[in-house]
Amino acid sequence: MQDFHAFISAREALNVGLPLKVVNVISVHATESSKPPKAVEAIICRYADMIVDDVFAVHLKRKPLFASKMPFFEVHLSEKSE
Repeated sequence: MQDFHAFISAREALNVGLPLKVVNVISVHATESSKPPKAVEAIICRYADMIVDDVFAVHLKRKPLFASKMPFFEVHLSEKSE
């Protein structure tokens, strides 16, 4: 099931009158978004969202989803499991 939190959050931001640039950042921050982030703020939020996902994965002793191709995480996880 796809996560619609970015869409729902963007709709709520629009409903309360936040600027369209902020609404756009919210709508594209999640990796489930069909549009890639273009604004610098949106790119930063996308990476921050990915970091949070990976932090939870490591906390739950699971392989990080997004950073798993980075050698640092592979070494870090193997050290932690010993």
